[in-house]
Amino acid sequence: MIVRIRLPGTDTAATLADLAAWLGREDELRGQVAVEQQPVSTGDMGTWPDVLIVALGSGGAGTALATSLGLWIRYRKPRVDIEITRDNGDSVKIAAQGLPENEVARVLRTALGE
Repeated sequence: MIVRIRLPGTDTAATLADLAAWLGREDELRGQVAVEQQPVSTGDMGTWPDVLIVALGSGGAGTALATSLGLWIRYRKPRVDIEITRDNGDSVKIAAQGLPENEVARVLRTALGE
């Protein structure tokens, strides 16, 4: 499964690079995380904000992603907004501020279909 993660807000490129580095340290996700710019649409100028692409295989990679994202969110100040889109088009938006990491991880696991 391919998961696309957007972080709406300011300084998106730097924040996504930080998240990509964070996730890349997870054994289950190493080599499966990339930052991409998405074209807006044919004929339009520019690109969508950067998107983090995560390729999830079997063996608990979705759980590793949810857990690691939960920890990353916990250490962000003061809040983070995340939009996750699965390869089937299902999407969820999460606005996290002061949520316990286990609650964020539970929401993310649900969003990922785990």
